[in-house]
Amino acid sequence: MSITETGTRARLPDSSGYAITQDGLRLHYEVFGRGDRTIVFLPANPISHSRLWKAQIHYLARHFRVIAYDGRGNGLSDFPDPATLWSNRFYAADCLSVMDVTATRTAILVGICTDGVFPSIQLAASHPERVLGIVAVAPGVPHLTPRHPNRAEAVAVYEQVLDSNEGWFKLNKHYMRGHYGDFLEFFFSQMFPEPHSTKQVEDAVAYGLDGSADVMVMDEHDPVASNKDQVEAICRQVRCPVLVIHGDRDECQVFERGLLTAELTGGRMVKLEGKGHIPNARHPVLVNKLIADFAGDRTSPQQANIRTHDTPRVLLISSPIGLGHAWRDVAIARELRRQVPGLRVEWLAQPPVTTLLAQCGEIVHPASAELAPEARHVDAESGQHELHAFNMLRRMDEILCANFMVFHDVVSQEKFDLWIADEGWEIDHFLHENPELKTSPYVWMADFAGYLPMP
Repeated sequence: MSITETGTRARLPDSSGYAITQDGLRLHYEVFGRGDRTIVFLPANPISHSRLWKAQIHYLARHFRVIAYDGRGNGLSDFPDPATLWSNRFYAADCLSVMDVTATRTAILVGICTDGVFPSIQLAASHPERVLGIVAVAPGVPHLTPRHPNRAEAVAVYEQVLDSNEGWFKLNKHYMRGHYGDFLEFFFSQMFPEPHSTKQVEDAVAYGLDGSADVMVMDEHDPVASNKDQVEAICRQVRCPVLVIHGDRDECQVFERGLLTAELTGGRMVKLEGKGHIPNARHPVLVNKLIADFAGDRTSPQQANIRTHDTPRVLLISSPIGLGHAWRDVAIARELRRQVPGLRVEWLAQPPVTTLLAQCGEIVHPASAELAPEARHVDAESGQHELHAFNMLRRMDEILCANFMVFHDVVSQEKFDLWIADEGWEIDHFLHENPELKTSPYVWMADFAGYLPMP
């Protein structure tokens, strides 16, 4: 039982522990935040664990209470005996066990694919008093449509020993047992059809290797529903709000399954143009905003770009990685105030920059306290006085996403006349991927501009 960390965590859990399942397995869970509403992230299936949701945790835990847990057969949870039979009836009961042990009376459930979404629907149908809402990402609700055509032929010979296992024929019980890493690399390359997704693919493969091929290929029995009519009947019992998020380039679940899931549950459908199967990892800002807006009732009131001062305002984001540019930024702020009388410069920064700013009498925005620590990540990556700058930035993806969401909250609630980011890699990257969020003039500065996305 282990979890491969593919970078530095943006936030550590406030508490953690184990829930005991109906059949005696331990499920590892983590709890973040203290909001009035709870969001529970369900695991996908044994192919991944709770770190699949790493880009959501820091942001949502600033507004809600958040629980994420490793499903049976991956991460820090117990692995079932591969010689036994697997029942997908366990998934809904597992979620309920986690909710019970964490004293979670009601929650919004967020799941992906089949084993995250369908159990959420089952719980909403059988225990409506426990489920406030469902966010269904790339829903793989079974039997609503035929399987995705790209793998139908391979599934038909899944149990057979094949002479060749190219392409989707890697999805084969015997091949996966002997070449699980190769299967994972192929599978996740298909799950992220978007350009510049190599980090997400590498993460997903690492999480898959934390599991077991023997668990992945366990024989199933006693399905919750064995035909379309039974599945539709369960979906129609859902009375809570449902949000379906589905990319139209999903190579795992046909897009029509998302449409039917929304229709049968009375939910809202959000189509993601050009997006693949795992948008929470590849397009975290978009998915974070959708989940937060759906969950509502945040502990921090959300205002819309309201000016709270009559004087012109600048928000200056200064990276904590090195103090040389921080001195430059202080000089820039002083010169701006000299040229624009009455200008108010506020800083979104963290140690050690904030120490310098205090000495210089600068105004540090209170949201700075919410930033995930970048300097700690750099220290962890440095090793014995060695630092691979490219890998350092690449493995800081969770922190960069978290800090962009802090920035986005600030500029969504308050009006600034100018944004300045000095080596604000997260600002530049996520504004590039979400250009509709650029609502103010923006200046980006850096000591080098050679960090380009890889194909």
